Amino acid sequence: MEDVFLVAKKQRLTLEELLGDAQSVFKVLSEETDIAVALIGASYIDAALGGVLSQRFRESKISSKLLNPLGGRLGEISVRADVAYVLDLINESTHQDVLIIAQVRNKFAHKHNQISFSTAEIIELCNKLRFADSFIQAISGGDPASAPIMHSARTRFSISVATLSQRILAAGVAESSRRAIATERSADSKE
Repeated sequence: MEDVFLVAKKQRLTLEELLGDAQSVFKVLSEETDIAVALIGASYIDAALGGVLSQRFRESKISSKLLNPLGGRLGEISVRADVAYVLDLINESTHQDVLIIAQVRNKFAHKHNQISFSTAEIIELCNKLRFADSFIQAISGGDPASAPIMHSARTRFSISVATLSQRILAAGVAESSRRAIATERSADSKE
């Protein structure tokens, strides 16, 4: 689990590092405490958004400053989600689910008393996660009653983090490829 904490400690991870961390994060999502699932899951989504945005932005000190999770103007998960959405890097349902994940994270991070995925307000938020619905529908063959475990708030949250993070990182890889092709074309036109 210590590898996963690098997500929160490092200023910005590369797409390769984030993709490499996926298994560690998925292990946390299935084995750790509720608070670890909420905080690390949201942190991974946040880092993935930072990764995809860094691929779209010009490489510069200004980009690094903006994306710095410790006070950069684009350092918060909800702001990153908004920017990724308006730049068409993520779609509306991804955007909405990321905002819900951020809300769940904030509930866990800012409560001084006991909170879990069994708490009514967390269940209510997790029931709004659209990607969990799509996954449950696919896995249950259209009969959600056949997979009751899939309906727990923690499972819905974990499924959403796993699928959304990979979707966001795939957008980052696509953006990286787009950048490489544009750079290559630019170099070819100068010859």
